[in-house]
Amino acid sequence: MNSDGLIDRVYECAFVPELWQDVIEEVAHRVAATGGLMYSADNAVSSWTCSRNMIGVMEVFAKGNFLKSSETANRNRSANYPGFRREVDFMTEAELAADPLIQDLLKPAGFGFGAGTIIEPPTPDKIVLNIQRGHDSGPLEKQGIEKLDMLRPHLARSMLIATRLHLERSRAALETLQALGLPAVVFGTSGAVIVANSLFEQLDNLIQWRARNRIAFADPAANVLFGDAVASLGNEPANHARSFAFKRSDERPAMIAHVIPVKRTARDIFDRALGVLILTPLTRAKAPQIDILQSLFDLTPAEARIARELTEGRNPIQIAQNTGVSINTVRTQLRGVLDKIGCSRQAEVVSMLSGISSPGQV
Repeated sequence: MNSDGLIDRVYECAFVPELWQDVIEEVAHRVAATGGLMYSADNAVSSWTCSRNMIGVMEVFAKGNFLKSSETANRNRSANYPGFRREVDFMTEAELAADPLIQDLLKPAGFGFGAGTIIEPPTPDKIVLNIQRGHDSGPLEKQGIEKLDMLRPHLARSMLIATRLHLERSRAALETLQALGLPAVVFGTSGAVIVANSLFEQLDNLIQWRARNRIAFADPAANVLFGDAVASLGNEPANHARSFAFKRSDERPAMIAHVIPVKRTARDIFDRALGVLILTPLTRAKAPQIDILQSLFDLTPAEARIARELTEGRNPIQIAQNTGVSINTVRTQLRGVLDKIGCSRQAEVVSMLSGISSPGQV
């Protein structure tokens, strides 16, 4: 199946995820299928990619309740099967006829006969790859499944490589925060922790670890706020950063929690990070260094200077005077800062960045 380099292209996707769309289309073509989709999910779809002819289907699937309501999807995800399976192999005709994913979404779009497999990376989410054929064409033949199974080990390795790369990137970001004395975790859907720095793991008196690698604040009020913040991250346009204080057992204010969404190119099919939780002392610190702002939030040098000026208490007019650029340029750069950090107001930026450069014990 690699006569013209398909397997090489599969491994290339580990480093250039934008190539998955073309590879999925080529895999579907090799087994006489129509298209395909790939998504990562725990309790909900966190990220996805697909063939061009299935984009509309995948958008509806990701936003809808199909993952929970579809018996086909649930059985496929719960099965520990090391290969591709057709729905007709584990669902009766009556069950398929009653499945909303097939009857209400796939069939009306011209699909409906698929073969899927599950890849389990070392993160909370599972990765699902499903190759679809038009409903009028019938199920994939045995030869097609055999070809897919031959390709599956290479697909799994590529996904594992990509996952490892992103985990290392997440760890590097958390180590930067740890060097500043800031406990932090990267979390996925439903708040499941993907990676945490050691400072966060030491907060047994403030943070409780729950089943399936989920966390909860010992402060009940803060725990409700954290749950609301996590839930909002999957909902556009409400997925902006949030900050809230939480207390120790003696009711004294302890720290500020910043829940920051992972957006745009920072999040692809293998980087299932939904957000980052950063804890800062409840004290106002001096403005963070420009290089720190750049590394944490992927700001340009100009945007990082704007963010630093804001934390020093200056408004856009004063920033324009200090930097020698026009007020319109400052406002454009400020919009970039707000968007990348995930805030809607300047005051939120100041609140979020407060304390970032305060190393020390917590």
